[in-house]
Amino acid sequence: MDRTGPDPADARATGSGRRRRRRALIGAVVIAVLAGTILWRYGPAALGVKDARATASELSARIKALGPGDLTSDSIAALRGDIAQLDAQLAPAADLLRGDPLVGLARGFGPTRDQVVAADGLVDAADALVEAAGLGLDMGAEVAALRQSGDGAAGLIGGLVGVIAGSTERVDRIATLLGTAQQALATMPATAVAQLQEARALIAEPLDRYLPMLDGYARIDQQLPAILGHDGPRRYLVIAQNPAELRPTGGFLGTYGILTLDDGRIASMDFHDVYTLDDQQGMPYQEPPEELAAYLLGRGSWELADANWSPDFPTAAEDVLRLYTLESGDAEIAGVIGITTYALDRLLEVTGPVEVPGTGVTVKAGEVTVAGIANTRPDAGQSGDRKRFLSLLANEVLRQLFSLDASRWSDLAAAAADIGDQRLALAWFPDAADQAVVEGSRWAGRIRDDGGDYLAVVDGNVSPSSKLSPVVERSTDLAVTIAEDGSASHHLRLEWRNDADRPGEPYQTLRDASESAVGQYGVLTRVLVPLASEIEEVIGDSVLPVGGVEFEGEVAGRRSWGNYLLVDPGTSAWLEDTWTTPAVVIAEPDQPLRYRLVLQKQPGQVAEPVRVSITLPDGATVGRATDGMTVDGSTVTWSGILTEDQELEVRYR
Repeated sequence: MDRTGPDPADARATGSGRRRRRRALIGAVVIAVLAGTILWRYGPAALGVKDARATASELSARIKALGPGDLTSDSIAALRGDIAQLDAQLAPAADLLRGDPLVGLARGFGPTRDQVVAADGLVDAADALVEAAGLGLDMGAEVAALRQSGDGAAGLIGGLVGVIAGSTERVDRIATLLGTAQQALATMPATAVAQLQEARALIAEPLDRYLPMLDGYARIDQQLPAILGHDGPRRYLVIAQNPAELRPTGGFLGTYGILTLDDGRIASMDFHDVYTLDDQQGMPYQEPPEELAAYLLGRGSWELADANWSPDFPTAAEDVLRLYTLESGDAEIAGVIGITTYALDRLLEVTGPVEVPGTGVTVKAGEVTVAGIANTRPDAGQSGDRKRFLSLLANEVLRQLFSLDASRWSDLAAAAADIGDQRLALAWFPDAADQAVVEGSRWAGRIRDDGGDYLAVVDGNVSPSSKLSPVVERSTDLAVTIAEDGSASHHLRLEWRNDADRPGEPYQTLRDASESAVGQYGVLTRVLVPLASEIEEVIGDSVLPVGGVEFEGEVAGRRSWGNYLLVDPGTSAWLEDTWTTPAVVIAEPDQPLRYRLVLQKQPGQVAEPVRVSITLPDGATVGRATDGMTVDGSTVTWSGILTEDQELEVRYR
């Protein structure tokens, strides 16, 4: 039977299409409404976050560029304004995240959950950083007020001691806030969108930079004020080391002084001839180290002048303090400070030439060693204590440093950094809490205990003692061959050239009457290497023959051996040492093999030319080497002038 009208199946299909179109239209309307709602509701917050990112980037750049001379009340106020602006820009987003119902709904919806959690982490981290920055600026404002007080650098240092002493609670709070920020960033899911990841990186960068600095500050903020005399005067034994007569920690200890610090200010500083103590009668005999007795003291007692014999400054400083206390009876010493004439040279580069009061002598950078020798000799014409020249010079240099304009403080900071890096000044404190302030820095003067391979060559000018070290150049050539088992064979060649006969050399005219008339140079040299090393051969040549190792032992956890050489003016002497050290190559799972060598520079040693060649096992391929190293197949070389410790590393497969 025929039927007229539409087929029911077609009708159903048509109805289904209309319903789909209707749903699509409704969906479009809903999306449009939601989009309008989102733009109306969240647009200001989104724009604020975008602006906050720009503000944070600019603020970070300004803080990085802020130098010591830029810290003023105006710059502090500008930074406070920037931080307040950043806080205001973030506030709408923070309010939405913490109280908006639609955001709460998004937290439970899979596709948006991770993004909301990431935004939570960013806002929490930013809040913590804003509060920490405010506390930091409070401290900065106190420093700026000190700078602008007109009291000069001396008043600034004294004021800084008070700021540091009173900063413990604020520093602890800042550390807590930065830790909170770091934890908040750690909660951010890896699936966060690119914009959130970029914002995370922006916040993480200053955290990575400042947290280690803050840890370092937190270690000293309780102890440094006490060291500087905040809790009462502190007296320190200062040993003025003359590198013209080289000794293991910097130079001959011909002069000692007592420095008194009171609330960050130098209350007094006076230097004296070491022989006013050493030449006393009736002192008990002190057994010297074996090699010192053999090559300098003979049967004489160990006295203060030669106390700085260990290359490890904490060890040497203990000996210095012990012998000083024995000879002087003065037991009220809070620490030992070793300073070389080269440190004063570096400070004179900041102050410019100074006239030493009452002497008519002007000293320029680079002239302190010669001027010190010339004006402290027995025949120098100084009345009374001939070492007073050094007190007058040091006091005048400090006076001019404390009078520096604030614009020069960055120069002073750079000089202080160089003095530390090159170990031109060292410090040791018998109190463990005080010592912790310098421990781990080059100011501690320790023999380094890094892992991997190690070499230090330590010279001491002994008999005939002289003031010729600055004109005796030492060169070092080290060849290292690494075996497949990770051990290393070493061949070291050291050469000393005595240029005491060079025309016009001022050190010729400054030799004491007791010194060799022909300018001979006697050097006792020690080689320090990893403790497990085995000596294979030592040969050499000087005025006196060299036949094998003359003495050996252990120094501060390093194996040590040495020889004595005598060098005529205009000639050279040399020494070649061969040894093997096991297991110096560092092997880590799924990582290239790593060979690391530390060359430790001796304080007071004239900058010396050094060449190192490292030959890897056959078939090895170099993946990475320290900047400045040259790669030629399986051999890597480095050449340079050793002015401070050098760390070399080669990664290979």
